[in-house]
Amino acid sequence: MALKHLFSTGQLATATVTEVYKVPASGQVAISSIVVGNTASTTGRATVAVATASGVAATNVAQRLYPNVEIPAFDALTITAGLALGASGVVRVIADTTALTFNGFGDEWT
Repeated sequence: MALKHLFSTGQLATATVTEVYKVPASGQVAISSIVVGNTASTTGRATVAVATASGVAATNVAQRLYPNVEIPAFDALTITAGLALGASGVVRVIADTTALTFNGFGDEWT
C-alpha cells in the first residue's frame, strides 16, 4: 500500500453540496483535521458531512458532523477529527456563501 499525505483544498459554492474529498476506490483515509475558512467581512454558515460512498444521499441528517455552524467574519471552523473513511467515502460541505473555503489534512493509503 502506498501512503501519501492528504491535502485537499477548495472554494465552496453557495447552497450546494460540494464533495470536497473522495477516497480512491481501492483506498482508505485517516483525516486528522478539517478547516472551513471565512474570507468575508460578514458571518457565514457551513455544514460538514461524511458519507460511506458518493452515491449516498447528501441530505441524510445522520451524516452531518457539524450542521449549520456559524463562522464569524475572517475566522475559521477548525475540526480536529480523527476520521477514518474506507474506499469511496466522501467529505461534503454545504456553504451559505462563496466566501467559504475548505482545507482537509490527513493520510491516504491506496
